[in-house]
Amino acid sequence: MGILLKNDTYEFREEDNDEYYFPSVIKEKLISWDLESPKTILWMNSSELIRKDNDDDCSIVYALALMPKFDQEVLYEISWDAEGVPGGNHLGQQPGKAQSAFIQDLSSKGEPITDITTSIGESCYFDYKNKKVFYFADNIRQHELKGQWKFRLRILSEDQTLAQSIIEIDWNAKTFGLK
Repeated sequence: MGILLKNDTYEFREEDNDEYYFPSVIKEKLISWDLESPKTILWMNSSELIRKDNDDDCSIVYALALMPKFDQEVLYEISWDAEGVPGGNHLGQQPGKAQSAFIQDLSSKGEPITDITTSIGESCYFDYKNKKVFYFADNIRQHELKGQWKFRLRILSEDQTLAQSIIEIDWNAKTFGLK
């Protein structure tokens, strides 16, 4: 069961495909937040930081941003240490080479995360009480998750950061922390 947010109302749906739903934590955050100032949050499920699917390690980083003004932008970024290079080559990553500065995270197709639509064609943005909201569940999957990664979610207006959240993940220790 999940919660589907439609403007100001929440609908409970009983379907198996989680892509159709927003976690209930979104409802809790939006209700508790002051809707007049930009807000960001990143989180993970601590009880299942790394799970196995066939031979791959899998995890999810959740991102939520509230933009009171529709001209504000959101940026989802990543960095990693030399041991924890993400799989693929869509970020220009090279084996054994750290990316210590944050760079914009891209989908495996090379699209900025903040510009993609879900596999069912839905945008990562929706309206909530005439405010723009970004929600994204970053499904991470590779043969072995190791080293350290950082994710940063920022709200920008005219290149100024209005709000940001950072989550640091140590795949080796199976821990994460928020900054």
